[in-house]
Amino acid sequence: MHCGLTRQGSESCLKSIELSLSSKFEEIFPNELLLMIFEYLNVYDLFQSFYNMNKRFNNLIHSMSLYHIDLNNIQRKQIFDYYRHSIIPKIQYQQKETTIVLDIDDDLCNCIRILDKIKTMNLKSLKIKNLNGDNINYLVSVLSTFKQLTFLRIQSKADLNSNQFLQLITIPSLKKFQLLFLNYYYPSYRLIESKITTSNIEYLQIRQHFPIQQFQQLLQYLPKLKKLFTYIKSGGYSMSIDNNLHQFVPNLNELKLYVQGLGINDFFLYSKSFLVTYIFSLVTKMSRYRVKHGALYT
Repeated sequence: MHCGLTRQGSESCLKSIELSLSSKFEEIFPNELLLMIFEYLNVYDLFQSFYNMNKRFNNLIHSMSLYHIDLNNIQRKQIFDYYRHSIIPKIQYQQKETTIVLDIDDDLCNCIRILDKIKTMNLKSLKIKNLNGDNINYLVSVLSTFKQLTFLRIQSKADLNSNQFLQLITIPSLKKFQLLFLNYYYPSYRLIESKITTSNIEYLQIRQHFPIQQFQQLLQYLPKLKKLFTYIKSGGYSMSIDNNLHQFVPNLNELKLYVQGLGINDFFLYSKSFLVTYIFSLVTKMSRYRVKHGALYT
């Protein structure tokens, strides 16, 4: 195809080429393959690139079972408004139940309140970077409304108090929880309330130091736990080690602990309290120890 030299001719020619490529794209790919491609796209790119291109693409977009909403790189308010006023209402309009995967950077925009807009939707996975202290209470409160949330990852700039922490780990639907702090030497939790309900979490990662006694208390409320990664410290005083910790976490098969103030002898005592097939990793100020299937490595 040859395009004319005039501006009007060039624009008309480019539009014809675009329509031709679009037609070929549709002819080559079946619906099943297109849906697979669409599910890999962030919904902003998906709607900007394909929505209203034609009726077939609109129907395919509305038939999707998974949408990835990525708010990590929003630099302009107009983009966030496009999510709130255009994309989310279109997704909500669907009669088919859909799954939402949501990523938020709390530093880039005041995006966390978008959770109010998707309360009626099936939020399955939520990742939040740079959570600000002003939004912690709101987040803890609103997450209780999402009955299908199975994965939660929070990187917080501020500490969570023990009550906030306990509310998060006891979200009934939650299976995998990562709680990371930019400063993991925040004051540790001195008391794990005995009145909390049992957690359904299977994978738990907490980047914050627990006193050993409180760590032992925490395990009592994690009966379905399979993998655990966290930090503990001895506190520099004589401690009582529960030799039956394995009974609280019978399904545990991987345990990684970074430990302050625990010597090699106490390490052996502690490792014996987990009578399961597991990987036990420990770090002190001087050495790193790993126990795998009962053997000690350095």
